[in-house]
Amino acid sequence: MTALVTPSTKTITLEHGVKLGDNIITQITITKPLVSHLKGVSLTKLIDMQLDEVAKIIPRVTSPMIPQQAFDTIEFTDFLHLCGEILGFLTNAATEATPDE
Repeated sequence: MTALVTPSTKTITLEHGVKLGDNIITQITITKPLVSHLKGVSLTKLIDMQLDEVAKIIPRVTSPMIPQQAFDTIEFTDFLHLCGEILGFLTNAATEATPDE
């Protein structure tokens, strides 16, 4: 059995950025979610990109941390970009866990 190594973080550039304090942040590093990051989160709702579930996990896996108030102001295209990267970590993990036949 061959183990695949995937990066545990990914830095993305937001098209519109997010305001944190007096700064507009355009570079966000997303950390591959661990089980502790997913506590209290419905995985089904997260995969469906339901806003309330995504809002729970975003502060847990982003650096700089995006708090709820800032998350609520993110442009939709940046939201989709963040979701895509988070879901990419989850779906890559599921694919890697599937045994070869």
